[in-house]
Amino acid sequence: EPSEEREKPVRELAAGQFGLVPPWVKSASDAKLRSTKLVNARAETVTTSNNFREAWLGARRCIVPMMAFFVDDLRSGKPVPTRIARVDGQPMGVAGLWECWTGAEGETITSYTLLTVNANSHALMHRYGHGGSEKRMPAVLNEGAYDAWLTAHPEKAREFLRAYPANWLTANPVQK
Repeated sequence: EPSEEREKPVRELAAGQFGLVPPWVKSASDAKLRSTKLVNARAETVTTSNNFREAWLGARRCIVPMMAFFVDDLRSGKPVPTRIARVDGQPMGVAGLWECWTGAEGETITSYTLLTVNANSHALMHRYGHGGSEKRMPAVLNEGAYDAWLTAHPEKAREFLRAYPANWLTANPVQK
């Protein structure tokens, strides 16, 4: 009797436009305008937002590799660009969503957005951003969880959207 073995999912490296283009966008010009505003998706509202819900429910999850992300340190009263990276210098994988938009004339745009989580009580990230506003940070995934993030049922996938431990990150002002 033949046994059905589940194939291990294959990760694929794909280029995409930063800033999600939702499938309901009508024109390429509208796609360009909207995408600049949709570079981040709040983990708390990803299932209800018209912009991101279809990608979330369709399990169009991705991992966005990066060496660092940048925030403004405003504690001195003026913005100081600050580089946030892993302490060990390794790249990080940020939880993301992707879409492939197709226009009326057949043109396609593959795009993605970063998922962010609340960082108000994060030992490092609470220092950054505007005073009085909610602090946010990208949802950095643990390396061992990459396959699980990509293949989990949407309800289970929420569990991966957490703040990365502060002691695994380092913050350095950007030298001009």
